[in-house]
Amino acid sequence: MIKIAMILIWVLLSFIFSLFYEWFDRKVYARFQNRIGPQMTGFKGIMQPLADFIKLLNKESIFPKVSNTFLITFSAISSVALMFFILLFIPIYDFNAPLSFSGDLVLLFGIGVFIDLLIIITGYSVACLYSNEGAARKAEMIISFEIPFGISIATIIAISKSFTIKESLLFQSSGIPLISFMPLSFIAYIFSSIAKIEKVPFDSPNAESEIVAGWSTEISGRTLALFRLSSDLNMYFVASLGAILFLGGPTFPYFNYPELLFLNQTLNFIMFFLKTSLIVFIITMIRSITARYRIDQVINYFWKVIIPLAMFNLITIIIFGLE
Repeated sequence: MIKIAMILIWVLLSFIFSLFYEWFDRKVYARFQNRIGPQMTGFKGIMQPLADFIKLLNKESIFPKVSNTFLITFSAISSVALMFFILLFIPIYDFNAPLSFSGDLVLLFGIGVFIDLLIIITGYSVACLYSNEGAARKAEMIISFEIPFGISIATIIAISKSFTIKESLLFQSSGIPLISFMPLSFIAYIFSSIAKIEKVPFDSPNAESEIVAGWSTEISGRTLALFRLSSDLNMYFVASLGAILFLGGPTFPYFNYPELLFLNQTLNFIMFFLKTSLIVFIITMIRSITARYRIDQVINYFWKVIIPLAMFNLITIIIFGLE
């Protein structure tokens, strides 16, 4: 019962964090563009993402006649369910999460790729040329950004000598984050994450000025609500995973008093929140000051710049090692 309760609390926290970071992203993005952003619903508009989600849940899902509604609905539900599942592996106040096992980093990477594939399936299931084009762009991008994303994780594995999130955290428990040894991998991770969550400058699959809304053009109502929630959860996932792997996650440097367990966990939670918020801020800042790349530019950029950066850092770690 305790395990089930912990899982339910983690799911609720993941939901809250994902909506909060959507608000944070929209607010920071607006400030960079000299706008106000969400303002009316809740304090400073903090409840706006929840209001949008509830509004969409109350609307009917309508698709073109010859669309495969089963695959679209299946993809929407599966993407949300899988996002909640992989977030159960993210520790937020100490080294432990509701779920953990040897090799969980590989599992998270694999499920992340599968969620991207669900988007491709969705785009091709909708009877709309804009959706098909968005799905095609997503498929082209996957073979570009997933490679440096995986290489960045492989570099973490090479340093910590473990395929487990908990072990990578324990390796950083001395107070030295892994970004100190692999800044290039961190850069590759950030840019791959931006492409993964389809933010500018790598938002070619849903470029509104070119293909309306890309793969989600004809998706509406409850189905759209689920896909938007999945996108928010994905942003929280890449930010929190990056905070854990590169910045030490929920560890408060040089403070560890077992007799003050509650204080320890509170400080660790605050550190996790601040580090995750920092990565979301970096992602938002990049998309605020850059323009969209064409799909061919995206592919060239990843293959000629980001992948070599990630590979160089990985090869350096393998050759020189870290004892």
